[in-house]
Amino acid sequence: MLKTYKIVENKIVQDENGIGNIKIYNNPDETEKKFVVEEYKLDEHTLNSSFDADELARIEFEPDHLAMIFKSPRIILQKSRFFSVLTLWALFCLKIN
Repeated sequence: MLKTYKIVENKIVQDENGIGNIKIYNNPDETEKKFVVEEYKLDEHTLNSSFDADELARIEFEPDHLAMIFKSPRIILQKSRFFSVLTLWALFCLKIN
């Protein structure tokens, strides 16, 4: 799912028209992944790494983008039992001409 934001008066606000320059994809489907790879020339392996729980968290510096892949553990208490959940997320800063 795509949400688009823009900067207005030094604040990030959601752009209902979908033309803002900050794009946030939450759990993108295959069509959205393909669009990101083709439209923004992002390496497919790098994009797929951001969804792989076995990948190492890291920062990559490339000539046309910066990629940051993070893992965030979370402990959940449910019915007196503890569960550990790993949240993966990535940030891609792209140079757009």
